[in-house]
Amino acid sequence: MLIRDPWLRALSILGCAIAGVYLTSLLWQVVMEFADIILLFFLAWLVAFILEPVVGTLVEGRLPRLAAIGLTYLTLLVLLSLGVILLVPALTLQIVEVVRSLPTYVEQATVFLTNLQSTTNDWLTSRGSPLLIDVKSALNPQDLSRRADALGPPILSNVVGFATGAATLLAELLIMLILSFYFMVDGARLADSLIAALPLRAQDDARFLVASIHRAFAGFLRGQMIQALAGGVGTGVIMSVLGSTTHSCRAWSPRWCC
Repeated sequence: MLIRDPWLRALSILGCAIAGVYLTSLLWQVVMEFADIILLFFLAWLVAFILEPVVGTLVEGRLPRLAAIGLTYLTLLVLLSLGVILLVPALTLQIVEVVRSLPTYVEQATVFLTNLQSTTNDWLTSRGSPLLIDVKSALNPQDLSRRADALGPPILSNVVGFATGAATLLAELLIMLILSFYFMVDGARLADSLIAALPLRAQDDARFLVASIHRAFAGFLRGQMIQALAGGVGTGVIMSVLGSTTHSCRAWSPRWCC
């Protein structure tokens, strides 16, 4: 029925807008309740999308698709497991070593500040300045040592939490890889089934939309990977040059090198 009264039309539009905002807020609350699950499925699809060229290369090498998918995911699982097994204990030991060395660091910082204070005061005195710097009054070494000792137990307790979080992350990665494996195996068939459920006049447009999104997202990922690779290689080259320069400087004149 066409509403001719402009006030009733404006009221209907306002009511539809309010109902739309309300339904959108309800939908957003539902999405937020399942945000972790949605993110897990999205990451699983993203991993399958990234690994698709690797699987395609193995299939072109006369390997069955299912075997190529299994080999790819098995290799990825082994690499992730080795990374967690090697990195988590090393990071835990480093954190424990830092906690144990906190008093030493405080002592070294106190000595450095004391020497800096003496040097600065000597320079100010030689210039006839009436102002002098007193760092010890602001930074009490005993107080700093006591605070450093108090920081030890909370950091160690966080180490346990870090190890637990790493184990939880590994379990989530396993679930994500399993979902990604199924996306890789049945993703194309699932997409075709969803497109086939649409009306006939919309199927061609849906296929074109999916192909366009696939092509654009693949180009975006390739660009990001090339950028990350270039940045990593450039950073490694610069750090290597700086490291060799520092060693050469120390070998030539240790006194003038920082």
